[in-house]
Amino acid sequence: MATSGSVNFTLTARQIYEEAMRNIGALGDNDALTATELVICRRTLNMMLKAWGKNKEIGFWMTDTIRLYLTTEQESYQLGPSGNRATTDPYSTTLSAAGEEADNTISVSSTDNMADDQYIGIVLDDNTIQWTTISSYDSDTGVVTLAAALTGDAASGNTVHFFTSLINRPVNVIDVRYVNSSGDETKMTRISGDEYIGLSSKDTTGCASQYYYEPQLTNGVLYVYPTCDDERAYLEVRIRAELDDIDTVTNNAQFPSEWLLAITQNLAVLLAPKMQVSVSRDLRFDAERSLTEAILADCEIGSIYFQPDMG
Repeated sequence: MATSGSVNFTLTARQIYEEAMRNIGALGDNDALTATELVICRRTLNMMLKAWGKNKEIGFWMTDTIRLYLTTEQESYQLGPSGNRATTDPYSTTLSAAGEEADNTISVSSTDNMADDQYIGIVLDDNTIQWTTISSYDSDTGVVTLAAALTGDAASGNTVHFFTSLINRPVNVIDVRYVNSSGDETKMTRISGDEYIGLSSKDTTGCASQYYYEPQLTNGVLYVYPTCDDERAYLEVRIRAELDDIDTVTNNAQFPSEWLLAITQNLAVLLAPKMQVSVSRDLRFDAERSLTEAILADCEIGSIYFQPDMG
């Protein structure tokens, strides 16, 4: 028996549209989608996938871990493209020589993964982090030119953080871990908005132990309690990332191949009234079943523990 040896089957957006339209008899085998139909299909597909990503909490493959750098006594953090310092690509090195206040260059132990215009944070001797950007760097000498001069002294060996870009708005936050300056991790407890509002002293400082997340629009907001008392600590946040938009007919849906049947069948059901055709009972049933099966497969495998009632 000869098999292909490949496991990369996928469909472009155009192929998804064509499958959906043929499912409802709105497109013949040799027909091409009109410009108007392409617009309707793209708009409907995007609305469907965005709704699934949030309302059905699908997309286990979209789970990602971000690092959120903390600021002393700050109660909430914006997570998104115009938010606070949160990234999926954190890097760090150390100072190879001491830096003094007003210096606009520093010397680091390694420039691996560095690039111009990256965000860079230098741990100062007062244990605060000064954030600026990289103007330029020399990989041979390890000298980094900063966009803003140091505002304090920094001893040799102090940590230097750097990263390229901020994150997109998370659809949801799955869990959060507080990492102290020694690298020890503590899992934080998720609380509701009512519970957070009920906290009497939100500006209490210490090791963060509780959090509450609001998705909002451009940036989500992560509320942290207690507030940070050591900027060398940070949060490791496991998030559900937002699905990419379908912008062109050559884009692929950001789904594994086992979801394609559910996508094409459910898109067909949504397109039918827009194309002024009826949906058969069989297609509606098949669409619901394929979506249910895909959702059931999209979950984390774990253990369930049972304990007898000792009362």
